[in-house]
Amino acid sequence: MYSRKEDFLSQLQYKIGDRWEDIDSEHTESAKSLINFLQSRHNQSKWPFLNFLPFYTNLKSSIEKEIGKNITSSFNLNDLKSEQRKNIISCIDTEEGINLEMKRPKMIHQFIFIFPLIGILGSMLMSTYLITSKDASGFWYLSGLLGLIISLLLFNMTKKLKSNFSPNLLLDYSKSYFVVNIQVLKINYSNKMLEKFILDELELHYNESFNLDSKIPD
Repeated sequence: MYSRKEDFLSQLQYKIGDRWEDIDSEHTESAKSLINFLQSRHNQSKWPFLNFLPFYTNLKSSIEKEIGKNITSSFNLNDLKSEQRKNIISCIDTEEGINLEMKRPKMIHQFIFIFPLIGILGSMLMSTYLITSKDASGFWYLSGLLGLIISLLLFNMTKKLKSNFSPNLLLDYSKSYFVVNIQVLKINYSNKMLEKFILDELELHYNESFNLDSKIPD
């Protein structure tokens, strides 16, 4: 059975996107030693797994200013009100010089991408029936274009319905967005960002305050 520390470290590996098999107790004796360990792994890793922190920190700060309270890495972005989402998106777009990716509601998103297949396949089957059974013109196969045109119209008309964050949790969204936009994001994280992130995660897990010299309880 996992101790509280082992459970914390297991969750942390998933959250930051780095995995380690074993870790010496000296590396997790305090918050500071854990941070030093993560920095060392980051510097030796081929994938800069901590470089999501600038975007994460910026987005988290913008949300906290907008809603007037502190949030955690597990905050559900889709709990934000429509006006709050617009304000946050506007703020991030201005500061980062990029556009936050939003998605249509799940059912509409699925329909938009399934409809072309149904429309074109249905058109082909109907055209085949008319041509073989009714001796109709082969030009009926061009009706498949109608399904494609309608699909493109639906795709463009529903762009204004893009209002959902996906993934919906703050940390997951930040990591996902970083991976997709790594070439244009500001990726130089600072020690302060990492320290704040680790202390926040410790406080979230143990439900108590931590500083850099705090011992991580077993």
